[in-house]
Amino acid sequence: MKSKEITHAIFVGDVHLSDRHPQREAAFCKFMDWVCDSGADHVFLMGDIFEFWYGYRYVMFSQVLKPVSKIALITDSGISVTYLVGNHDFKPGYVFTDILNVNVCTEPLRINIGNECVYVSHGDEINTADRSYMLTRAIFRSKWAQFLFQHFIPVSLAWHIGRALSDTSRKYTGKRQKRVPSEVFKSFCNRERSAGVTVVIHGHNHDPGERVVQLESGTLRLIDTGDWLGECGHYVEYKNGNFECKSWPF
Repeated sequence: MKSKEITHAIFVGDVHLSDRHPQREAAFCKFMDWVCDSGADHVFLMGDIFEFWYGYRYVMFSQVLKPVSKIALITDSGISVTYLVGNHDFKPGYVFTDILNVNVCTEPLRINIGNECVYVSHGDEINTADRSYMLTRAIFRSKWAQFLFQHFIPVSLAWHIGRALSDTSRKYTGKRQKRVPSEVFKSFCNRERSAGVTVVIHGHNHDPGERVVQLESGTLRLIDTGDWLGECGHYVEYKNGNFECKSWPF
């Protein structure tokens, strides 16, 4: 990823916007208004911004028009926006790439922020031991699945299918242990630290906060951006050389 130097950044994800949760949408829209005036030069949307989203070329889901318009205000103000796709919004599509001028990334990033080399991702790729999830992830991201959505499934039907899949996914993952198996987690940390990464910022686990891992190759900070499913929203702000976990009231 090539861009101007990042001095003030906002990381936010797992908002799971839906017309079924108007209070969450209203809070996120106010948050984006604040971001627009915050002086930030970069916003990272960490995936699962929407409970479901598929980016068609000529139409979009009217149910989430307000938050999309807020993202438009961000880009119109000159703030760079990078969208790390999640498992609920795996195809942001034409609206984001061509109309909103958002940098959409389907793979994790390694970028320099201040003095740190930072690995940025939604986070659903870390637990490779969850083979059933990784298979489902690969299927939905495949070209043939996206071709079906784009050409054979009506938009209104796709919306209802997406919501049903999201509900199923929440019930499935809610019963499972969130923690990545220790050997998989250790392998991931060693790989990224060996690549020069000093900070990992991710979402997906809905567990806001920071942990520090001591490795033979050095120290690795892991920061989870959290979610917006409870009584407040969570985000991470990078400013004055520091990463800080913060919350936004509903």
